[in-house]
Amino acid sequence: MVDGIILTFAAYILILLAATFYVGYLQQGVDTEDYQNEFYVGGRDLGILVTLILVAASGISPGTFIGSPGYTWEYGPSYTLAILAQGPFTLYVLGIYGKKMGIISRRIDADSLLDLYIARYESYKPLILLLGLVVIVFTEAYVSTEFTGAARAITAISGLPYTLSMLIFAGIVILYTTLGGLRGTGIIGIVGGIAMTFGTLALLAVTLGSGSEIFSNIASINPDLLVPPGDGISWYRYVAIWVTFSFGWLGIAHAIQGNLGVNSTTTIKRSAGLGAFLVTFWSFVVIILAGSAGKVLNPTGIAPDQNLPLYTLAALPDVPSGIVLTGVVGAAQTTVGAMGILISSAIVVNIYQEYGNRELSDRQQRLLTSSVTAVVGLVGLGIGLAQPPLLQLIVVFAFGGLATGLAPPLLLGFFWPRANKYGAFVGTLTGVVSYVLLKIWAPGPIGQSPIIVTLIIAFGLNILVSYFTEDPSPETLRLYFGKYDSE
Repeated sequence: MVDGIILTFAAYILILLAATFYVGYLQQGVDTEDYQNEFYVGGRDLGILVTLILVAASGISPGTFIGSPGYTWEYGPSYTLAILAQGPFTLYVLGIYGKKMGIISRRIDADSLLDLYIARYESYKPLILLLGLVVIVFTEAYVSTEFTGAARAITAISGLPYTLSMLIFAGIVILYTTLGGLRGTGIIGIVGGIAMTFGTLALLAVTLGSGSEIFSNIASINPDLLVPPGDGISWYRYVAIWVTFSFGWLGIAHAIQGNLGVNSTTTIKRSAGLGAFLVTFWSFVVIILAGSAGKVLNPTGIAPDQNLPLYTLAALPDVPSGIVLTGVVGAAQTTVGAMGILISSAIVVNIYQEYGNRELSDRQQRLLTSSVTAVVGLVGLGIGLAQPPLLQLIVVFAFGGLATGLAPPLLLGFFWPRANKYGAFVGTLTGVVSYVLLKIWAPGPIGQSPIIVTLIIAFGLNILVSYFTEDPSPETLRLYFGKYDSE
């Protein structure tokens, strides 16, 4: 493989290793009694840059850099335009949604995302255990795609075997996540975000000014690729992909968890606009422009997920190619780190300690936290070694499951005082079970993309059951909707 590409990637790996040991050093200085708070929510003192990276870059994964250009190659840019909805919804997640999350998390001293549900729904055990299961199952499936996407990028860069590439990536990610927690993931994410941005700029430079020519060539290949909803795509599925990457963001727990660590609502406001811009910029250039250019270069004969790597290697010189493919790795590393923190917090804080009634010494807490985080990464590694064929199919599956399970109770809990624990439990259980069953057995477009149906079920039952059952307690309503003198 070309030396310039390998040298670029090697330099990036060295920077990552240096940053990893730095975040490990920072974590060693944390007082033992504050360790869990520091590990899971960054001591609730994260600034603007770390916050926007944790939310924006955690939502932008190899699905954007590998899977979505694969969708563009397979179905056309007219289909993947719907995915650009994730840009504006980042503004909502970091703005209105994030502001409310930040306020409540400071009120209740939350150490995990599920703590918000525990406080809002009065520690209703069946609901919290169900939500914990949703987080673990769907997020772990998502983790496997991150390992796969990063390993394919490393293989394209270096020529190393897929398995060895995955082991290199997994080793670094598990190390910095285990050592540094949420703050460490955010710091490493800044490195990855820089790589993603420079890689996107390199793609913009090579495609800028040739957009009309690219789309003219696509029209000559297959004009249906340019006409919504896309080649061979139904309108239902088109709307479903838009819902997945818009409302679906409200349930992408590993991204919205970054809002728990902010130091003020001012931080949220300032990071919202820049986060939305970055997500839109990364998405448009990579998915629409570069994905379309890749289709022109290789109209047939490749696997969809090879679209962006092959185009990058053919269209760019060595060093810019290395930067682009390093950006894919950067997208994966931030997302995997945030997912590992999310699953670990659900298991350690909410299931093991709270509902298992386990009292842990400070030393046991450190050991369990680090061990569970490492195991989460190892499980994702094991699944990723199977090399799933089309990454974005798994990403969409995980997005839909998380959105159906987590978004309705959190959204209604934040903004509708009448929402109660019974409605949240029935809506979540029925919605998630319906999602899985429709995904397995429903024919046609609904089976491929059941999220529209299942969100209606989850929201509808949540509202209906809450309306006919008892109100939340006055204490809960004051906590979530009252004014605190200190704010």
